Amino acid sequence: AKGSLFIQYVNENFIPKFYGTLFASREDGEVVKKKEELFKSLQSFEEVLNEFEGDFSLGKYFSLADISIAPLIVS
Repeated sequence: AKGSLFIQYVNENFIPKFYGTLFASREDGEVVKKKEELFKSLQSFEEVLNEFEGDFSLGKYFSLADISIAPLIVS
């Protein structure tokens, strides 16, 4: 259950802001706005990760949650 909630959180909160920043227009300060949104999302994401002890997203075992964020970490 925690894994699916984590994946849902990443898909709804982090990924849209990540790609929004990548594809933001340089006009009208949109990039700056998108970077600020991404930074806030990263802070929130860090708080979620800090709830679990261990080397992986949900603790000490590799899970689907880690697979879901792997492409973002690698790129």
